[in-house]
Amino acid sequence: MNLLHTGLRVSLASLLLLAGSISARAQISFVDLYHTNVLSQTADGSAGVSYNYSYAGLDLFSQTANEYTTVQTFYPGAGSPVTLANDDPNDATHYEYSASFTSQNAMNTAFPTGTYSYAANGGGPSATTMINYANDAYPATQPYLAGTTYSSLQGMNSAASFTFQLSPFTKDASATSAYIFLNIFNSLTGNVVFSANFLSPSTTSVSMPANTLQPGTAYVFDLDYSDRVLVSSPGADYDATLGFDIRTDGNFTTAIPEPAVSLFVLAGIGAFLLRRVKKGRTIAASLRK
Repeated sequence: MNLLHTGLRVSLASLLLLAGSISARAQISFVDLYHTNVLSQTADGSAGVSYNYSYAGLDLFSQTANEYTTVQTFYPGAGSPVTLANDDPNDATHYEYSASFTSQNAMNTAFPTGTYSYAANGGGPSATTMINYANDAYPATQPYLAGTTYSSLQGMNSAASFTFQLSPFTKDASATSAYIFLNIFNSLTGNVVFSANFLSPSTTSVSMPANTLQPGTAYVFDLDYSDRVLVSSPGADYDATLGFDIRTDGNFTTAIPEPAVSLFVLAGIGAFLLRRVKKGRTIAASLRK
């Protein structure tokens, strides 16, 4: 809207003051709330999968880096409020909090349904937003490596390509979107060495190129089936995400290749054995005389 065409007499000074106040206003980009159940796979198929633990996570992203000094979330749980830390080394706009639990019931008790209010303060004007967590929307099926994928991973040849077979993914009817995430981590360093993320729920296999992994090395895989629900988040740039994930983890170690033997070594061994055979024949012939 052009203020000069509204019949209002607005001075240039007033316009500059208004523009300055808008640009200085702190703003939350978006927030989210995640509930995740973590499973472990130790054998082929669904029979090799068991519950491990659960965790809840809350995130807030600001428009600019290091914009706030304090970010808190107020909610119906007994531990309210919690403080979100700005400690992501790769993203200074990211404020986060997470907590682990021994059961889904314990997680739901600590972070129940209800209204979650986010308050960001410091470094300028404060900013707030809120979301309504009304109900869970977990995938209807659990993730696992299907067929003989799990056993085939144990001692796999890292010099060859490998195909992961995935269990079927049925999303909750109330989910706005759903994705599959498959990641491989180096057990020692924790570094991600292979990723196939934001895959369609209809994905049933993932191929990993040859020489992606190192021989004789321990790795961890995690297969995450994620349902997401978009909810209104007044005061933020974008709608908030409620995430309901089921993730299955497992361990494997690649094979140590057999030592390579050169043709020259093989030829030398062959010549030595041939000489032994000839010598044996000579001795045997002399004994017959």
